[in-house]
Amino acid sequence: MKKIYFFISLLFLSIIFFAFRSTKNSYTPPSSYSGANGYTCNSCHSGSLNNGGSVTVTGLPTNYTAGESYPISVTINTSQPNIKRFGFEMEVRSAAANVGVGTFSTTNGSVNLYSDYEISHLSAPIFSTVQTSYTFDNIVWTAPSTPGSDDVSVNFFVAGMAANGTGSNGGDFVYTATRNTTLPVQLNYINIVATTDDKVQLNWQTAQEVNNKNFDIERSTNGVAFEKIGLVNGLINSTVLKNYTFTDNTPPFLDKKIYYRLKQIDINGAFQYSKILSIIIRNKQIFTVQVYPTPLVYSNNLTVQIAAIEASKATLTLYNTVGLKVFTKNINLLNGNNYYTLNSSEIPYSKGLYTLVINNGSTTKQLPVMIQ
Repeated sequence: MKKIYFFISLLFLSIIFFAFRSTKNSYTPPSSYSGANGYTCNSCHSGSLNNGGSVTVTGLPTNYTAGESYPISVTINTSQPNIKRFGFEMEVRSAAANVGVGTFSTTNGSVNLYSDYEISHLSAPIFSTVQTSYTFDNIVWTAPSTPGSDDVSVNFFVAGMAANGTGSNGGDFVYTATRNTTLPVQLNYINIVATTDDKVQLNWQTAQEVNNKNFDIERSTNGVAFEKIGLVNGLINSTVLKNYTFTDNTPPFLDKKIYYRLKQIDINGAFQYSKILSIIIRNKQIFTVQVYPTPLVYSNNLTVQIAAIEASKATLTLYNTVGLKVFTKNINLLNGNNYYTLNSSEIPYSKGLYTLVINNGSTTKQLPVMIQ
């Protein structure tokens, strides 16, 4: 009798074990069965592959924008009979290196997050009546904010399951699909520099361009409101390195921050922005000059005030109305305010209009001096 109980118990446990094995993937399927590595749900479920139905992913753009989030959904359609249960698995991998790209998120309680780049059903919906389609929605894929060179072309591998819901692995149907999205322009770098003549030069390089019509160059004085100040044509399609440059010849001001960005525009009108860069063009005036009193009364002394931002040697020169030099003096400028007095006793001038010139080798200032 004990042997009979033992065999009955063993049989009961075996039934439970095989029932569990046959139904466990209704809840969460094994990882990496989306088709990305050649394995799909068909590896476990016996049934025809891509027979009488399809799996589709909606919401993906042809070209993606770095850092952008895309709401997507997965739909399984079937014409097979007796279908009452659905499941799926999806992975996002770079076409170049077959590694995960971007980040999945979801608010769907029936969706499982394996990793940033792989999702599946968590609990395969089951119906009491025969169904022909089901959609897993409320899924979001966020593109990488700084795509690498391998992330230019991205593949979405998806496997969808239409099952009969009997609890066994037989009589189920698996559908597979691959969707591709491409980064239209891979920007290797962008930088800005101030030129020696107080202009701003933007430089950037692309490693790949897909349907790239042009770049709009935009400028802002506050980093929020931007205006277009120029345009540079793209190569449309290219897989070689391309260097671009643009010069802003009329920056709005000196000694304050100015902001720039690129707006890359596709031939279909889609666009994306580069990161925002800022620059301060420093005032290169080594010194500023004032003279007083002005006009100068004949036989009085003339005071010259020079505000310098760095120490240097300079020359004061006074020219008369016809351009003849009537006075010159070498001076040492210190950082800050400098005062010099031109005594009437040492300057052979008469009434009329004179020109005072201050030069330190890199900067020259000219001021009119009227003597009455």
